[in-house]
Amino acid sequence: MAADEEDMPFRWSLFLPARNDSPSLRGLKYAVIGMGVILILGFIVILGRIVYLTSRMDASIQVDKALTLTVPTGAEVVTMALDGNRLAVHLSGPDRGERVIKIIDLRTGNTVSNIHLEAIAAPPANLPEPAGSPTQ
Repeated sequence: MAADEEDMPFRWSLFLPARNDSPSLRGLKYAVIGMGVILILGFIVILGRIVYLTSRMDASIQVDKALTLTVPTGAEVVTMALDGNRLAVHLSGPDRGERVIKIIDLRTGNTVSNIHLEAIAAPPANLPEPAGSPTQ
């Protein structure tokens, strides 16, 4: 820095609207100040929301607790899906027609519901033959 810049007093008029500013410069300074305030308030709201959500995390599921799911003999687990504190387990029995989805509450370990899946035969499709195709 040059010596004359160090001796220059700090002027708030560079940042705040002053009387000798043109109307467009004054409006620009007001706009910049307003947007800066909005940015600062937005960051405060985002940080507050993060703190709020992390302080309310559900700690009711105990790490030491072991849950047991009874599976019929010969059945196998096809897929599992977790949503919040609910676990959906898709089981397929030894017979291909035996399929069930068990929904388990992980807090209590109880089965909330059993959804039995049944296969039905689809009706034959009576589609018209495309024009110009040879018929046999």
